[in-house]
Amino acid sequence: MTNEATLRNRHGAELMDFAVNDTHSVEKGTICGLLDDRTLSGAATTGMVAGIASREKVADSGRTQLSLFTPGCGAIFDVKDAGAGVAIGNPVILSGANMVKAATTWNEQSGANLIGVAQEAAAASEVFQIKL
Repeated sequence: MTNEATLRNRHGAELMDFAVNDTHSVEKGTICGLLDDRTLSGAATTGMVAGIASREKVADSGRTQLSLFTPGCGAIFDVKDAGAGVAIGNPVILSGANMVKAATTWNEQSGANLIGVAQEAAAASEVFQIKL
């Protein structure tokens, strides 16, 4: 996987555990989707965001829990823009594997879709910081 989010400042953010299928492999920094009741889908490309993986999860390791930095925890991450750029303060949503874009419609700005808020401006395809 490419474009994993990189933790820049934890700010005392608490991690939250989610269930994950033992057969799934998840890289550290992967933006994970929510599949079922507190169950991860692994890497997501659109839709509901569970959070960002705090560590690597190897497939078939016997591990069925994974801790995530969740939206609203306050941690700051470097992420890559997938859209036409982002302005400071824009809410951002998932748009492709480990990439985000500015949420521009009311539907996109609904709670479960948001991953964070841009902490700096970014041009198209640029890496920038968001606060979860």
